[in-house]
Amino acid sequence: MSAWTGCAPARPGVVTIPPGGRPVAVMAFTVRGGRIVAIDVLADPARLETLDVTGWETED
Repeated sequence: MSAWTGCAPARPGVVTIPPGGRPVAVMAFTVRGGRIVAIDVLADPARLETLDVTGWETED
């Protein structure tokens, strides 16, 4: 598995993508005062299938 890590407009997160595949999980973090105060996880295959992953890079 590979992971793409990045920061959306203000939400750091992690996307797990198998080689040549589609995302299997997305995690977004809410940070306040330098601490993670919430973690949102999306792992529903039907919802993940709707994500546009065009241009997402992976780190092996």
